[in-house]
Amino acid sequence: MSGLSLCSWNANGLLSKIFEFNLFVEKYDPDILLIQETHLRPTHNTNIKNYTCYRNDRIVNGPATGGTLIFIQNSIPHVNPPTPTFHHIEATTVTITPPNANPVSITSIYVPPRSDNRLFTLDLETILQINSNCVIFGDFNATHSAWNCSHNSTRGTQLKTFTDATNLGIAFPASHTRYGYNSANTLDFALISNFNFPYTIESISELSSDHNPVMLSFNLNSSIHKNNSRAITTCWSAFKIHLKNHFHLSDYANINNPTMLENKIAKFTDAVSSAHSHASEPITATRHIYTPQHIKQIITLKNRARKLYQRTLNPTHKTETNRLQAILKREIKIHKQNTWATKLASLEPQDNSLWQMQKHLRKKRSNIPNLTSPSGIASTDEQKANLIANTFIDNYTENKRPGNFTTNIDSDVTNTIRNFFATPPPTPTPPTNPVEISDYV
Repeated sequence: MSGLSLCSWNANGLLSKIFEFNLFVEKYDPDILLIQETHLRPTHNTNIKNYTCYRNDRIVNGPATGGTLIFIQNSIPHVNPPTPTFHHIEATTVTITPPNANPVSITSIYVPPRSDNRLFTLDLETILQINSNCVIFGDFNATHSAWNCSHNSTRGTQLKTFTDATNLGIAFPASHTRYGYNSANTLDFALISNFNFPYTIESISELSSDHNPVMLSFNLNSSIHKNNSRAITTCWSAFKIHLKNHFHLSDYANINNPTMLENKIAKFTDAVSSAHSHASEPITATRHIYTPQHIKQIITLKNRARKLYQRTLNPTHKTETNRLQAILKREIKIHKQNTWATKLASLEPQDNSLWQMQKHLRKKRSNIPNLTSPSGIASTDEQKANLIANTFIDNYTENKRPGNFTTNIDSDVTNTIRNFFATPPPTPTPPTNPVEISDYV
């Protein structure tokens, strides 16, 4: 398999457009078709010759809406993993299993307009956990200038933040994919994770829907090598030793013609590259996708214990909730420390990341506004510092007793307490006719 072509289309009802859709498939012959808003019920049958169909229908009362579907050519080896439980999106996934290559998950995704603008990324995390190599392709209903939209929506900003944090690539066409009344936007695009192959993506002005079909084609003959200098760390002492053992200056003497010079330069370059590769190793990426899986599991257990306590008022569940809360705080603290340590270890001067970090840390913080006191207004740093110092002195200085007190207050308080305990008050006499509780029952 030298190439892989994916076509995504928000059909807005597939059955009414099945004839033109079949003609489109015959014309372009994509390997995988990803359909959103199929508007199918479980009783509806949809088949295309030489394709296998996988789908997830939206089960609702009333007219059929939503739904996602994938057609994949029978010649492509693949499996259909179980569909996880989603709360904010709809999706269907197949995992292609090409020979002599890593499996790749292909997901047809639809984010309904009414879904939560921020929490939908939790479902994206679930999709990413199916397979580290994946393509999430479909209608996100999210606008952002990063993928050729005219404005940034809340969902688009949240999605852009998520893709930056998880190092996802965004593949979008040059022209818009959705056309409405006096409006045009790019809502159909793909998120790519660890699938480093050259690709082309195009919005095709065909088929009768407010969304154009979008064709995404990968060239699998050559992969893209992402040269990320922050992905490795080098032991320069090992580099020096290795280069010393494989590079001898005497071998570069008596160079008397251009051909010999070129050969020696190539040999020197190979020696340096070999030494660098020998002394370098990848930085272990401990950064998790937003929330690490073990922390998500602790949160689930804590919420379960809290709900049990609220329902039963059993103190055992309350104790378990507090225990899990303490574990959760500790694990989040460890996770933040590890993330920060990994970020610091990945900084390099070559790619300007070290400069960006120190530039951020050196930013001036906002100035303290003028402070008002009974003595006046403190505007300079020295005046503010003196005012704050005097305030602390006044608040934490022991109050002095007035000078007109001639007796020892401490001894008076001590004597009063001793007299009270020496002569306790008499025990109250119970009533002659005690009231029985049964009288009021």
